[in-house]
Amino acid sequence: MKLTRTLPTLLAVAALVAGCGGGDEEESSSSSEPAEVQAGAETNETFSEEGFDITFEYPEDFEDIAGLTFESEAGAEAGATTAVGLDGTNLIAVQRFDLTTEITDQNFDQVKPGIDQLFSQVAGEQVSGQETEVAGLPALEYEVTIDQAEDIQTRAVAIFDSDTEYLLNCQAGAEQRELILAACDLALETYEPQ
Repeated sequence: MKLTRTLPTLLAVAALVAGCGGGDEEESSSSSEPAEVQAGAETNETFSEEGFDITFEYPEDFEDIAGLTFESEAGAEAGATTAVGLDGTNLIAVQRFDLTTEITDQNFDQVKPGIDQLFSQVAGEQVSGQETEVAGLPALEYEVTIDQAEDIQTRAVAIFDSDTEYLLNCQAGAEQRELILAACDLALETYEPQ
């Protein structure tokens, strides 16, 4: 399915956030996930793409989303970009950034303010990423509303593996938000560096 509009983006220390959405929606918990997106369910597919040294699971009814274009607002170009989802609005965009600096637990506090500043530029307001871990790696999670008129929100998670960053951007409109957030939880729970 071809995406017909350019997604605004946010680069954080060479990290890109595809900018449709994030917001005040509550995250899905694993206990309330639909059976078709729970980790280990038979109906899941495994993300494994050339140019990405990661895998994760996602619902089998998601398709590869072709034709994604990103408008760079700050930072660097992604080394690789792809997406899986229901359509050009309801998807999980995945990007790889090759960093010039290794980001580890030891320097994470020093680089976070710069990353927050870049995410804030695209959000149009001051935002601060929630520090977390994904597969034992340092990560920052942002929920930002970019397009209030269309009620499209994004939950972006920047995962740092030394001098490589992977950005998972879970974007959804109101009608598919619960499903996309559950798929996002699944992707993060099953995320594995290769």
